[in-house]
Amino acid sequence: MTRYLSEVLTPKNRVEGEISYPPDAKEYRRTVFTDANVKGSEDFYRTSDHRIINAIALLVEKEGPIHKNVVKRRLANVFKVRLGRQIDNRLGILILRASGLGYVKMIGDFLWSPKKQNIEIRIQQGSNKRSIGEIPPQEIDLALTKSVRNSISVTEEDLIKEVARLFGFRATKNVQYTISLRIKSLLNKEKLSRIRGKIEEDK
Repeated sequence: MTRYLSEVLTPKNRVEGEISYPPDAKEYRRTVFTDANVKGSEDFYRTSDHRIINAIALLVEKEGPIHKNVVKRRLANVFKVRLGRQIDNRLGILILRASGLGYVKMIGDFLWSPKKQNIEIRIQQGSNKRSIGEIPPQEIDLALTKSVRNSISVTEEDLIKEVARLFGFRATKNVQYTISLRIKSLLNKEKLSRIRGKIEEDK
């Protein structure tokens, strides 16, 4: 089990089963849009491209990096519409336009704010949860490297479980697979190394 330095140095011992969060981890919070008095597909199509692009930029600034599908769902929810094919297509086109205009930066399926390039570990609690596929690879990588750095010794299996719990997941097959791919990527990039069956930070 990974142990963080803040945990070792504080006088209160961790309760068994309690998750040890990195001291610089932050809570993941959803952006709440004020009631724009819009409802339904008619209002959605009446709303100008410019307004929706601005909403995309604001959402990415507050929550980025954020998966493009999360952006689509969140905006569809603002208009209280089902994310059908046509609405999905329009939002996809406007996301691309927002990227082309420099309002957001696209890296794979994730949107980043040009104003914020650093990555943070964001802890998920309550209803503010993303699926494992909606967490940026860079955020998982950071969680992995911090877990390894602050551990005495950790097996890949324990590392996967620790990072899964850190993000509020049970170690299901899909979660394990996703995290194991990130471990493999970090090993290939020589940011982590495997020594006698244990994962360590490459120095």
